Amino acid sequence: MQIGNHQYRMKVMFFVQGEGRGHMTQALAMKELYEEAGHEICCVLVGHNKKKGSIPDFFKSAFKCRVIETASPNFVFDKETGVHLGKTIVVNAYSLWKFFITYLRIRSRIKKHQPDVVINFYESMFGLYRLLGGECKKSYAIGHQFMFLHPDYVANRDKDNR
Repeated sequence: MQIGNHQYRMKVMFFVQGEGRGHMTQALAMKELYEEAGHEICCVLVGHNKKKGSIPDFFKSAFKCRVIETASPNFVFDKETGVHLGKTIVVNAYSLWKFFITYLRIRSRIKKHQPDVVINFYESMFGLYRLLGGECKKSYAIGHQFMFLHPDYVANRDKDNR
């Protein structure tokens, strides 16, 4: 970013919801844009449930900085109804201590790196951090789920083609 005659290099921190690949793909695309503009990605925290596997190597190796896996709440799905709210609450209640550790990790990483901006790719723990008054200079949330309700969204509604 050019300010007057001076080049300004921002420090950017990413928080990425690590279930599935959509949010990670968005983070990789945003990383390219920031680095092409001369900015630095200083830290990446990925909310993840280790029982569901590990963060792919292609994601970790794409960053010059440290990629840190953290505990994050997950949905429990029912085959008939989608998200099962009761089971989701019970399962995540057993991990509250892990989420508290994640909260402390978020706070310490922001304090350590002092990013100019935080980009949250739909990671609920960073949302909770901000909701509870956690500080950072600027933060923005990016997600793709909102598109499903957009009037111009094209969906294949033909049951035979699912």
